[in-house]
Amino acid sequence: MPVYGYEAIIPSEMEVQIAAGGIGRKLSILHDWLYEDFPKVRKDEIRTVPKDTAKIRGVEVCLTPAQILDVARQGISIESGRASCYQTWYVSVDEQRVALKWLVSEIAGLPVNAFATSEARRVLAQLGVEAKRV
Repeated sequence: MPVYGYEAIIPSEMEVQIAAGGIGRKLSILHDWLYEDFPKVRKDEIRTVPKDTAKIRGVEVCLTPAQILDVARQGISIESGRASCYQTWYVSVDEQRVALKWLVSEIAGLPVNAFATSEARRVLAQLGVEAKRV
């Protein structure tokens, strides 16, 4: 819910940034403002597992980074709208940005609302694929 009338109570020289987008994007902007940094995958989130195996919500994913990027390329060509619809986190594929949660959804067979972005980042890190942030 927007806050109306704030202009009347703050100095005119004060810079105000209004977070736009979905709730996830707004939370990312708030986190950046509070901590002046963005979250990294913690070392304790990456367990010692085989490089090509990760688990998310009970689903085991056994793919190499090359196989994951192939899935992303197919998604770009078939359903580029969904594949490129990201808020904060993405994976670079041939100089194109692919939505992080969409990609994990494709490789795990789970809907994007079944897991959090942090889980998706962990899975890709375990599988050797780097997630980047806007």
